[in-house]
Amino acid sequence: TGMDITIQLTIEGNNTMTETVYCALNQTLKDMYNMSLRKITPHSKVREIADIRFFCWTILREFTALSILRIGIDFNRNHASVISGLRAHQDQIKVNSQYRNAYAQFKSKFIENINK
Repeated sequence: TGMDITIQLTIEGNNTMTETVYCALNQTLKDMYNMSLRKITPHSKVREIADIRFFCWTILREFTALSILRIGIDFNRNHASVISGLRAHQDQIKVNSQYRNAYAQFKSKFIENINK
């Protein structure tokens, strides 16, 4: 699939679509930040990496049928961490224009990549 990490795909939703989304996410990370899903999956509290991880989780919730539990498993996190990250993302979208703009660019690039 061109990905440099193995993602355990779930039986939830359409696996082909889920795989396509993960591939597009990985390409978006490479295009925008010169990193991969492998870089953002380990436990890191570096703000930039955490924010990018929140971007990915938000995209996965919007574009796949993956559960919060499944996303947590794929990113080596528990479901509570994913819930917390999604809430932090929504809070930042509301109050932080720099974060909001960064996410808008990320999502736009992701959509470009998924449509290739």
